[in-house]
Amino acid sequence: MLLITHIISALSSLVLTGYLFFRPSKSLLNVDYVLAGLTVGTGVYLIWSGGSSHVVSGTISGLTYLALVLVGIVVVQRKLAHLHADS
Repeated sequence: MLLITHIISALSSLVLTGYLFFRPSKSLLNVDYVLAGLTVGTGVYLIWSGGSSHVVSGTISGLTYLALVLVGIVVVQRKLAHLHADS
């Protein structure tokens, strides 16, 4: 069940980050923070509880996910700041 939660939150976060890139929204950005945090938290727990068999591949995938989402979040934050300054 935790693995399903992890996968759904990761995919949802990636989709939401992509959506926010084109339509920035402060409230949806907060949802994206929660989804990203949930994904990282469940990922750390899954790696920690699963032993050492897939730790390297899980860590590399997790860091790639985190980098993509963080770049997207930073871009959206800047877009929102620019929109707020113009109004």
